[in-house]
Amino acid sequence: QQGQRVERLVLIDSSPPPPQSEPIDEEEQLVGFARDLGGLFGKLLPITADELRSQAPEARLDYVLEQARQHGLVSPDVDLEQMRRLAVLFQANQRAAQIYTPQPIAQPIILLEANDWLGAGARPELAALWQPLTAGVEAYQVPGNHYTLLHAPQVQTVAERLKHSLSDERHE
Repeated sequence: QQGQRVERLVLIDSSPPPPQSEPIDEEEQLVGFARDLGGLFGKLLPITADELRSQAPEARLDYVLEQARQHGLVSPDVDLEQMRRLAVLFQANQRAAQIYTPQPIAQPIILLEANDWLGAGARPELAALWQPLTAGVEAYQVPGNHYTLLHAPQVQTVAERLKHSLSDERHE
């Protein structure tokens, strides 16, 4: 929209934002935060919205912090204020994604999708979700999950796939 041509657009394990919906309640946001925190360390932080609802509102983040400590996700010296800053940042990112409406683009995209799905339920078909917003999706599976694909040894495969896709004569 700014008049700049983008030569190639590469998305790495990204999904378009869902259609605008009702705001996510505080407990569900904290569950998402806990899932994201666990994913960063390759562990599951098994916290449910119902568990959080059983806590007093002012004690919920402290509960997440305690669970993160028990599961070895954060060191014992991480305090509630540090955790609060991370949670506020996570929630701001979630709100931004929730209100963003992507506009269709008239060019194909390259999508690198992690092999391992960490989410609940069936894995979404990312290429199919992006298809209505682009002139085509060239999708590739890469090893790892959303949190590990840019770490060794998986990042080497990602780099090779990127190099191949970006130098491919079909894009010239």
